Amino acid sequence: MQVDCHSHILPGVDDGARTLEQSLVMARVAVAQGTDRMFATPHGYTSSFHVDPHVILEKTRVLHTALQEAQIPLKVLPGMEVHHFVRAHGGESEDLLRLQQQSALGLGGYRNPRHVLLEFSFDDWPRDAGDTLRQCKMAGIQVVLAHPERYIALQKSPDLIEQALEQGAWMQLTSGSILGRFGSKAQELSRLWLSQGYIHIVASDAHGPTRPPGLQEAYDHIEREWGLGEWGQRCQDNAESIWETALSEMAKQA
Repeated sequence: MQVDCHSHILPGVDDGARTLEQSLVMARVAVAQGTDRMFATPHGYTSSFHVDPHVILEKTRVLHTALQEAQIPLKVLPGMEVHHFVRAHGGESEDLLRLQQQSALGLGGYRNPRHVLLEFSFDDWPRDAGDTLRQCKMAGIQVVLAHPERYIALQKSPDLIEQALEQGAWMQLTSGSILGRFGSKAQELSRLWLSQGYIHIVASDAHGPTRPPGLQEAYDHIEREWGLGEWGQRCQDNAESIWETALSEMAKQA
């Protein structure tokens, strides 16, 4: 069974599940697709959505109870898909400050996070990307960059990913990109970067019926169609590590 590090399963907070019932439907689909643990990562700091951390924590608790009552074997931990704030000038990363001040959540939702799901603009590569990634790394926070294969800037200039890797970022592919659901360019980059060892995580980025949860189909495609099962297993191992780290840190701070 697998860990999904990116989902919009919390009800009524962003463009993911609208109701608790939809959340439960997503959970059932996830379990049927081989996922038994999931980080709930609603949007933070986009132009359209922002979910306050205390709302995420409370909604996650409510969902956890509902999953138990419905006897759905899915465990959920809180997180956030943090949209990157581009600074006008130098100085400390706003993303890092938000995490340190707990106005943004890392994966697990605990104080002093070890991993954060960070989203860059789909259109332009941030001019302060390097500074942000380096500062987070120096603070002991591993940035997991959400769906880089779907960024137009990287589709036009794929070599930019090498800079982000050198600056310490981990890369998260969306399962739908692997399966061709976000176009041929995203699928092409997914295969290329997996074969180069550039990818660390595969996640669903599930939003509901049109973007369902579940990882097994993508992992099967990686192994059977692309012959990259070794890299798929590496991604599974990394997701497991993030989950275990979250549980360990949460226990320390309980």
